[in-house]
Amino acid sequence: MNQMTRFKPAPNRVDAAMPDDDACWDAFLARDRAMDGRFVGCVATTGIYCKPSCAARHPKRENMAFLPDPAAARAAGYRACLRCHPDAVGRDRLAVAAAIAFIEAAEEAPGWTRSPLMPAMRRIISTACSSARRG
Repeated sequence: MNQMTRFKPAPNRVDAAMPDDDACWDAFLARDRAMDGRFVGCVATTGIYCKPSCAARHPKRENMAFLPDPAAARAAGYRACLRCHPDAVGRDRLAVAAAIAFIEAAEEAPGWTRSPLMPAMRRIISTACSSARRG
């Protein structure tokens, strides 16, 4: 993108799961991981979109637009942030999905203390717990 090109913030779509603009901005300022996946923030001056927990420097409020998902941001002409990777599935979501799959795959309730898969389950639980502690 050359410096003469400016993206105009796309208007927000009305979406029941998406908070209002003020709540979205507050989530960006707090880098709230709990809001990841509910919306993305689009920066008009750089042409990128980020998830609320992105560690990058905060843009000016007037340069931000909030869209319900990465697909809407791409359709509006924005590209994904290379720092927070808003299109990637988070490590905590993968750990929870792996735990659910492990439990559902068991033919009967696993004997947690003697299961041969217990080391794998410990890693899954440890990953999920560390993700929860981070925010």
